[in-house]
Amino acid sequence: GLARALKLAKIRLVDPDILVALQLDDEVEHLVGPYRTRPRPQVLRLRASRAARMRSREERNANRQRKFGAYLATGKLAELSWNDAPVENSPWTNGEPAPGHLLAYAEERVGCEVVYAERGTDEAVLVVRGRPDPEGVRDLRESFGATPHVIEAGSLDNLLIGLLGERGETLAVGVLERVDFRKRSLAVYTPLADGRAVRGLRLGSVRIARDGTQLGVGE
Repeated sequence: GLARALKLAKIRLVDPDILVALQLDDEVEHLVGPYRTRPRPQVLRLRASRAARMRSREERNANRQRKFGAYLATGKLAELSWNDAPVENSPWTNGEPAPGHLLAYAEERVGCEVVYAERGTDEAVLVVRGRPDPEGVRDLRESFGATPHVIEAGSLDNLLIGLLGERGETLAVGVLERVDFRKRSLAVYTPLADGRAVRGLRLGSVRIARDGTQLGVGE
């Protein structure tokens, strides 16, 4: 269902003149069927080669690792401020940092280290190291104005991140290696030669190493 919605959204966004359906039998008819009575886009159906074969998950993972590793081979660390390059897909760069006394109180309530906390209009965020006490997190609702969304700091390490230009275009991708919450900056390993053109960041969900190895997914 999610894949179908994504493909249909792409078709609407591109608004093509011709839609090419490459299939062995009728496996993409659910995507092109709605256009059979419309003059545009024209649907062109092509039969896929019977010699084509499916790649195993292991093959796809190995291929992805090789390509990421080759892409990142010329990378270097760049420090980017989220004040100058706002972060998309992130709940922890949009509110106001919590004052020190509230940070200390939050640590006392949740029973683990609170690396960072912020309050927004209708959301609160805690970045922690360790396992927080759920009841303690709920107790913070009054102080933060909402029950905080908790993020384990380690889940941010090695996240894939997009570096965006002034029109929102992707200039490059990189690996998030460190977040400095005090300086409001991110250390990103990327092959992008000049970080001065970066006007935004788009946080991904996949965690990878510099050699392209997938380490897991973030929260």
